[in-house]
Order: sequence, then C-alpha cells, then structure tokens
Amino acid sequence: MTSARDTLTLYPITWPRRPDGLLVDDLGVWHRWRATRADAYSVFAFNVRLQTHPPPLPEDTPTARAFIDALARRADVVAFHRGDAVDLIEINTTPGPNALGQLLLYRSLWTRIYTEAVASLRLIAATIDPELTLALADAGIAVDLV
Repeated sequence: MTSARDTLTLYPITWPRRPDGLLVDDLGVWHRWRATRADAYSVFAFNVRLQTHPPPLPEDTPTARAFIDALARRADVVAFHRGDAVDLIEINTTPGPNALGQLLLYRSLWTRIYTEAVASLRLIAATIDPELTLALADAGIAVDLV
C-alpha cells in the first residue's frame, strides 16, 4: 500500500479548470460546489484510478492498455482534508442508483490501495431522487445539492 498524497497529482483548491475525466455537463455542479465548500480541504486529486487488478489481457499493446484505461474505476475527485482524512467524491448532475454502487466500490478499493484513513464518501449533484437520498443516507454517503 502507498500514500495517496505521495503518488497522486495534487491540485490547489482554487484550481479553476475542468478536472480531467469530468463530464462537461457536470462542470457547473463542480464549480458551484467548489465555490462554497472547497475551504474544508487542502488539495484535490482528479480522475483517480482505483483498481487493484487490471483485467487480464493476452498481450501488452497500446490497444490493450487503452482497453484497461477505459474500464478503470476512477473517482471524480479525491479531496484531502488538512489532516489525514479524505473524501471520495462522485459528481453527477442527476445521479441514479449507479452512483451509490460506484461510491461503495471506490471506498472498498481505496482501502486496499492507499494508506490514508478510510475515506468518507460524498455525492455532489444538482437534483436527486428522494428514494436514492434515503439509500445514500443508509450507506453513510454525504450528499451535497448545488
């Protein structure tokens, strides 16, 4: 296991550009959230690959590597608090139930890859189905509507 702070590319909380991997449709949600909540964090990492075992492929070719990258699990944002705590963040303007599964998978993989404390989970959205909100709360996932 390694330290995420030592291995990930970290950006200041004021970094204004579109994070790698973030859908254009979700960019407004990210900027609205960042404008009001970023001060709780010290730095961000974007489009963070969380994969313990790449899919088996018969050969190492550029096509095979592109296939592995396309299937990789990637957290939209890893937000580092000023201490050791981290939040794994999924950004989706109108999330569905898959957002719940993604975040739970990301936390499971995070604990197997990085030495930092167990990550908290956060979903940032513009709108959300009330029943999904219940399931997210049951799973201990914070929801920020912006």
